[in-house]
Amino acid sequence: MDVGVVEVYERDEAGNRRKVACEIDFVVNRSAKKYYIQSALSMSDPVKAKTELRPLLGTKDFFKKIVVSKSSMKPWTDEDGIVNLGLYDFLLNEDLKVAEKSGEKKVAKKSGEKIITKKTQEKYDAILNAMQSKQWYKASEFETIAGVKESRIKVLLKDMTEQGLIESTGSTNGKMYRKINVN
Repeated sequence: MDVGVVEVYERDEAGNRRKVACEIDFVVNRSAKKYYIQSALSMSDPVKAKTELRPLLGTKDFFKKIVVSKSSMKPWTDEDGIVNLGLYDFLLNEDLKVAEKSGEKKVAKKSGEKIITKKTQEKYDAILNAMQSKQWYKASEFETIAGVKESRIKVLLKDMTEQGLIESTGSTNGKMYRKINVN
């Protein structure tokens, strides 16, 4: 296992093109296969995501590129072919099979081959990031956070419950949700 450096070109404030060295956290060589792995505490901030993805996008080969973050997101592959997964899946699942791209924005996920868009995954992450441990929430509390209406938030929360990301109690108008702690 190595640490890799990739040189990428970018423009400075004056518009001049300059060469910048970007570090890839881990480079794993296994016979003819190579894996580039970036680790990040969170990928929810667009600036942080751009910083973490820059060296992976700067590689000019076709080896597997992986971003591991401290989240409970399910594995998915973005439109650049970069596999995104949570720390627990990365560490605990030896047989992790992340499906390849199946369209411009949609990717097949490990759980039941359900198609989930990048936008939906971002909504899941926003909901999970807003939840505090051991606290129950109503669906209406997430409408603004996810930027969707009541009917859509209920579908998102139902899917998250089925995926084991959150749990629910009650029924219809009294239904409440909370984050499942993974320890």
